[in-house]
Amino acid sequence: MDQFVEGKNPYTILGLDKGAQSTLDEIKKAYRRLALIKHPDKAKNKETAAQEFDELKKAYAILTDKSARGALDDCLDVQSRREERLAQQDAKRQKMRQDLERREKQGAAAKSEEEQARARLKVGC
Repeated sequence: MDQFVEGKNPYTILGLDKGAQSTLDEIKKAYRRLALIKHPDKAKNKETAAQEFDELKKAYAILTDKSARGALDDCLDVQSRREERLAQQDAKRQKMRQDLERREKQGAAAKSEEEQARARLKVGC
């Protein structure tokens, strides 16, 4: 997995929507289908074909190796849990901001009432 380009998911490179639930047969079929399309000798875009085909081979190698695939699945699971946790934190932070704004408005209203009372005292004296 160290040899693989970060930020690119082998499942998405092979076009597998199921992710970790994909079977070995589905992985092989997807690889063979894309290998015919992206092979440097058959690709229409010759400039990037070699790089895309290399990424395809690396993705296939990772997904067919049990230990590498297990490590990848664990890594993807940790990433998804972290994203969920951050989304929950964002909701908490949003609630905290709303509470703070509400308290600031209440404080400003109380201050203005106090200032009005002082102004009335000054007028009366």
